[in-house]
Amino acid sequence: MERKRNNIDPYRFRHLMKSFLPAILLLCLSSQAQNNKVEDSLYSLLGSAKNDSVTMSLYNQLRRATFYSETEISKGYTQKFHEYATKRNDSFHIALANYYLGNADVTLGNFT
Repeated sequence: MERKRNNIDPYRFRHLMKSFLPAILLLCLSSQAQNNKVEDSLYSLLGSAKNDSVTMSLYNQLRRATFYSETEISKGYTQKFHEYATKRNDSFHIALANYYLGNADVTLGNFT
């Protein structure tokens, strides 16, 4: 038995794509704005952090929030995360910070 193929009218397909394009662009822009709000909120919490554990966690969350959009800034947050992990002598989080620093370097193309 032969399967029937669904033939899509090229004109209709182009019309659909043109109507979806603004929606896709709006979605991308709103997600970037949302990411900036998250970063601003986390950064404002840094000033009120009571101990090194909370500060270290906030830097890790900032790293995660900025990794794909601003990798260089994310690397700076990762270095702060590493600094606080070293200050607390927390070997697990030191290793995790080194892993994240390596990921940032690979993403930035720093292979040396």
